[in-house]
Amino acid sequence: MNSYSELNKKINTRNAKIAIVGLGYVGLPLAVYFGKKGYFVFGFDTDPARVKKLENGEKYIVDVDPLDAVRLIKSKKFLPTVDEKVLAEADVIIVCVPTPLRKVTLPDISYVVSAARTIKKHLRKSQLVILESTSYTTTTREVVLRS
Repeated sequence: MNSYSELNKKINTRNAKIAIVGLGYVGLPLAVYFGKKGYFVFGFDTDPARVKKLENGEKYIVDVDPLDAVRLIKSKKFLPTVDEKVLAEADVIIVCVPTPLRKVTLPDISYVVSAARTIKKHLRKSQLVILESTSYTTTTREVVLRS
C-alpha cells in the first residue's frame, strides 16, 4: 500500500492524527470540530496563555464554547500544547495562523513563514500539510515550500 493510500485510509477511518497550527479564531473552531468528529487533535500554538486558557476552560474565541474544548481534552481527543514536537506525530497538519493586512493591503505572511519553518523541522513522509490561512494563491508554492 502506498503512502497516499495509507493516509487516505487513516483519514476515512478517523485514525489520522490532526495537528492544528494556530489556535485562534480559525484554528480553535477547526480543532474542536475535528475532535467532535472523532479525530485526535493536537492544537499547537506558540502562546502559552492560550493553551492555559483552554486547559482552564476560559473563553477567548467567541465561536467556541470552552466546555467543548475541556470535554475533548478530558476525553483525550484534544491536546493543546506549545510543544512543536507534536507535529512529527501528526498525519495531517493544518496551518491556521494570522495573515493580517499590511498598510499596502498585502497580507503579512510572516506567521505563515514561521509556521512553515517550524513544520519543516518535524516533517516526515506521508504527512499532509494544508494552508488554511488567508493569503494570495501562490503562497503554498512560492513561500511555504521554499521556507
